[in-house]
Amino acid sequence: MSRVLVATTSWPRHPADPAGSFVAASVDWLRADGLAVQVVHAPRPAAGLPELIEASPAAGLAAGAAALARLGASLHLRLRRGDVVVAHWLPTALPVVCRAPTLAWAHGGDVALLERLAGGRRIARALDAHAAALAFVSADLRDRFAALLGRTPRAPQWLLPMGVAAPRPDAAFAATLRARAAGRRIIATVGRLVPIKGLDVLARALGPRDDVVWFAAGEGPERDALARLCSSFEPLGLLDPPRRDALLAAADVFALPSRPLGRRTEGTPVALLEALASGVPTVATATGGVPALAREAGASLVPPDDPAALALAIDALLGAPAALRDRHRRAAARFAWPVVGPDHARAVRYLVGR
Repeated sequence: MSRVLVATTSWPRHPADPAGSFVAASVDWLRADGLAVQVVHAPRPAAGLPELIEASPAAGLAAGAAALARLGASLHLRLRRGDVVVAHWLPTALPVVCRAPTLAWAHGGDVALLERLAGGRRIARALDAHAAALAFVSADLRDRFAALLGRTPRAPQWLLPMGVAAPRPDAAFAATLRARAAGRRIIATVGRLVPIKGLDVLARALGPRDDVVWFAAGEGPERDALARLCSSFEPLGLLDPPRRDALLAAADVFALPSRPLGRRTEGTPVALLEALASGVPTVATATGGVPALAREAGASLVPPDDPAALALAIDALLGAPAALRDRHRRAAARFAWPVVGPDHARAVRYLVGR
């Protein structure tokens, strides 16, 4: 049987680590389909390579090149005749794309990186010329990659979003959060406390109001700054899936105030899918792959970096009808892992059958 080597620069360090959790879930579905999968991953900076590149391009690119070199060396040691490779984050495909049938998967920051690199078009064309197939988590990323190519794509291109598990909230934790809210309405966010998530915009939108509490699941360098900006901010740190689902179940509104950072935007954020699957009334910003999904789900859309618009949308959602929750759940249903997981397996079996 052919082996599948899954190459990634992002892999969970522990059960509550959201980094790469969607890659791990995809691997579970490949294995459930009977594929022999071996994961090859490189150590990553605590903040993540995209954030490091944004903060310090030279240092970030150097760290990325070093991680890619380590990952490539590991792949070369493991790769044997008949293997296929699934590379999450486009540059991870580069060390092996000419040696084995490779599915190169774009998640967002990788396309933005190629757009900003002087040799980005050349790299994109090399991937397109040699990959067995290219997968994109959103139509927006697929279209941007096509524009970067500047010619007709040669490799098959598939739209393959990541999936979302059925909510299984920890009822006791949900009750604890409601008790901590002490009658205030709960605003929830899930994600890293980093600039692209736009949480400073939410902090300004909520300001000093005392009728809400903002429970933020996640860690990151902006934690202290957010606490200074917003008196209702209560960080929860990293939550395992049952506690994250409990937060969403207890929340009155979920906010995803992401912003574009240069060419870097959200793909199809898993946190947004999780919120929609839970049914919590949701507001998001119109960036990257978010608008198409938000419109389908009936979620509120506001411009990035607009605290006033975000505040108005939150107030409107605090009185949202129950029908909105049902619409959110219906829209998220097509991203459930039992729906998209088999698509991932079929895509990999395409490589195996080449």
